[in-house]
Amino acid sequence: MRRRTLPYLCVLALASAVAVGCTSSKTPAAPTAPSGDPGAAPDGSTLKVSAPTPLSPLNDTVLTDQTVTLRASAASGSYADAAAVQYDFEVYNPANVKVVTQVVSGPTWTPAFGMDFNTRYTWRVRGAIPSSDAYGPWSAFGSFVSPQGGHLTGNELYDPLIDGKTVGQINGRVTFIPGVGAKLEDLSSYISYVLPQTLTAGEFSMIVTNLPKRNAGDKTKIMGMAQGFDDIVTNERRFTFEKRSDGTIAWRLITHDVQIDTGPEQRQVYSFVPTNVYLWRALWGNGSFLATVMEGGPGSIGQDKTVYNVGEPYTGRGYDPVPHVIYVGNPSGRSGPDSATVPGIIVRQVWVSPNRRPTFANK
Repeated sequence: MRRRTLPYLCVLALASAVAVGCTSSKTPAAPTAPSGDPGAAPDGSTLKVSAPTPLSPLNDTVLTDQTVTLRASAASGSYADAAAVQYDFEVYNPANVKVVTQVVSGPTWTPAFGMDFNTRYTWRVRGAIPSSDAYGPWSAFGSFVSPQGGHLTGNELYDPLIDGKTVGQINGRVTFIPGVGAKLEDLSSYISYVLPQTLTAGEFSMIVTNLPKRNAGDKTKIMGMAQGFDDIVTNERRFTFEKRSDGTIAWRLITHDVQIDTGPEQRQVYSFVPTNVYLWRALWGNGSFLATVMEGGPGSIGQDKTVYNVGEPYTGRGYDPVPHVIYVGNPSGRSGPDSATVPGIIVRQVWVSPNRRPTFANK
């Protein structure tokens, strides 16, 4: 009996060991191992899946928006249930400091973080099963560059005015409020820009706050354009968009061949609220002009409610000032300072371009 018992027990032990080995090989996550433990792969990963492949953005892609969506291929592996694998993303700044990270359900992620303008970021991703503390190998790095900040190039202008500086020329008393905008302190305050190239068709828009129901002055202006720096009232390519002292909204545009402006039926009186946010926008080109004002509550981007939306067609040659001058606020013309800038308004995110306003300019 003793000679038969010992071999029998050895067979049972061997069978048990084989069974345990087979069971562990089917586990989705390989066991977590400390650094140097043979249970971890040479790269330190503990989840037996492939590294995802970054798909976009890659190779320093320059963003047109201050949001970015990171996309990668899915991780795969014979020892992990694909349905259980999640994705661990990381984004780094130029100093190689991690600025944001998150584990998400799929290989696509839109991170929420405050990008600096004109800055290179890198990102990577790996498969993960966090509940098992198991992580696969990292992907290679992808990279992108955030939108440039204020610029004045060609026939495009972008001026955030929220960072204490401007790409334009300050005239009169202008106070920068960090993160809020530039306050045009009185009737004689304005910012001017000269476009390197004439913009014959496009958009001029900006966000305006601290707009009072009534203000000092008379035919006061929010924004304007002109040919050179001749008197704005008699300028041959005058464009002015007005918020008059009593709240009347009006405008005038002089193209190469014609003048169009608001008649009595197109002028509207509106009770502006200083704490609300307003988007003022002018669109012109291809024989058409449209002036729009949109309102939002405090902290919004001013696109909740349409306050004003009036335009006119025009014939003949279009709007073609040389040089093409842009005004935030407006200079005094022969009518005097009472017809210049709406005093006290706060302006930010000025956009002039043949392209429509991007979302990153709505903050």
